[in-house]
Amino acid sequence: MKVFIKIFLIIFFTFTGIISFSQSEKLIDTLSNNILFQKEMKGGIIIHNRGFGLKFQKGRNINAFKKQFFEVEAVTMQALKQVKVVNSYYYNAKPYYFGKLNNLYIFRGGLGIEKLLNSKPYWGGVELLYNYSGGVSMGLAVPVYLSIINYSPYSYNYTLETKRYDPEIHFQDIIYGRGPLFKGIGELGFHPGIYGKAGLNFEFGTYNTKISSLEIGAIIDVYPTGIALMAEESKSYAFLTLFFSVSFGKKYN
Repeated sequence: MKVFIKIFLIIFFTFTGIISFSQSEKLIDTLSNNILFQKEMKGGIIIHNRGFGLKFQKGRNINAFKKQFFEVEAVTMQALKQVKVVNSYYYNAKPYYFGKLNNLYIFRGGLGIEKLLNSKPYWGGVELLYNYSGGVSMGLAVPVYLSIINYSPYSYNYTLETKRYDPEIHFQDIIYGRGPLFKGIGELGFHPGIYGKAGLNFEFGTYNTKISSLEIGAIIDVYPTGIALMAEESKSYAFLTLFFSVSFGKKYN
């Protein structure tokens, strides 16, 4: 969590510093071009306390203070207690997460509402909005494959074999490392669910037609079937994450 907060602060102050510098170089009177654009579109990156991902959002203004939007997101979701280890007895052994059963990828699609809290002054600056959204969440669980050591019964030689991780028989001393990157894609586990999100959106800049924004908030994904990530933990039915995102886009009619 401390690392998450530090990354957020670095990006936030870097982002605001760039915006402030550009404003000091050339102030643009947005009041003279203060048109209420009907539509907007933006995309960006998401970093949360259990992974990262991409987002896309398209919206329309209901009035000067309220807009409705459609969003899609794709993020990774790590287990809270996963720890990367390396078998130190073997040269060039690959790091892996011991005890991890599945890698989880989440795809979201839903609708939301965003409301204006504080508009920009005429010379530009920061506009503050809050939003909430919800919709369908699809969790894709990809089984973990590892490189397993097979010893020869008559010598010290060994061979490596890629196998799906089984906590009952695959102990640390015979695990050489992670398996191939895309191994297990053909054995996807599909977990349909729902999600809810709430956040604060800080929109920067001096151009009415351009969007540069930073958002912070929380998201919860709920899956009725539950998803197993670690061997020694029970299934997780809900994933609550804190996030921040940086987005760029445009407003238009």
